[in-house]
Amino acid sequence: IGAGDTGERVLRQTRRQKRRVVGFVDDDPRKQGGRIQGCPVLGPRAALGGLLDRTGAREVLIAVNDPPGHLLSHVRDCCEPRGVAWKVVAGGVLTPDA
Repeated sequence: IGAGDTGERVLRQTRRQKRRVVGFVDDDPRKQGGRIQGCPVLGPRAALGGLLDRTGAREVLIAVNDPPGHLLSHVRDCCEPRGVAWKVVAGGVLTPDA
């Protein structure tokens, strides 16, 4: 979640770790439908639950600096019932266990 500079940094790190990236989620309508380094921006965060169901993603990384509580609650509510892991990527630095 977060198709800005932090998200792009996390994408590069994720690819270096040879991990598959499904796409980005971002509320900015100008980014939706676009691509970042070839990776699609799939839609707004309101679509997260459906995107998780459709893509089979196993993890959600929140690449937003100081994410608000309502965003964290929404991600938790979408992820936990589906058994999808999620975490905030602090400062755009992906730790090895992410």
